[in-house]
Amino acid sequence: MRIIFLTMAAVCLLINIPIVHAENKGKIESADELIAGNDAELRKKLIRKLHRILPTSKIVDKSIDSVAPRYAKNAKELDQFQKSMRYVVDYNSLDSKSNEFMDEVFTTEELQALSDFYTNEHGLSAASKMSEYQIKIGTEVMKEIDKSLLRYRTGGESDIK
Repeated sequence: MRIIFLTMAAVCLLINIPIVHAENKGKIESADELIAGNDAELRKKLIRKLHRILPTSKIVDKSIDSVAPRYAKNAKELDQFQKSMRYVVDYNSLDSKSNEFMDEVFTTEELQALSDFYTNEHGLSAASKMSEYQIKIGTEVMKEIDKSLLRYRTGGESDIK
């Protein structure tokens, strides 16, 4: 699969990338420069696609909705809290930071895999269930950590070799 992808990428490079740019007329770029430029454009395209599929605003809004009940006593306070939080959050700044962080953290292949995952019906379904899974496993992990801390604090670490 990787060989096919690389072969197709090489063909696309040969067909679609202009060797001479208008600002550098007559200067032939190295293959590395061409690939790096093409990779940067592909990365930007994939990051934009991922943000269309899963906008940062949606992540923020879900986070606000999940914490809001802790700070509100009734439906009116809940609504006011959510509106206030959304008013203050700088969504554009978060989008910009998200773009930057995705570009820093993920390889091009990983961005493509994420794009494939989130555009797949089953991938999107699984992703929507991930927070439920994380809450459930997180609860169990914390129980084990608490148990371990209790054992440690009560001198039970002496039997650990």
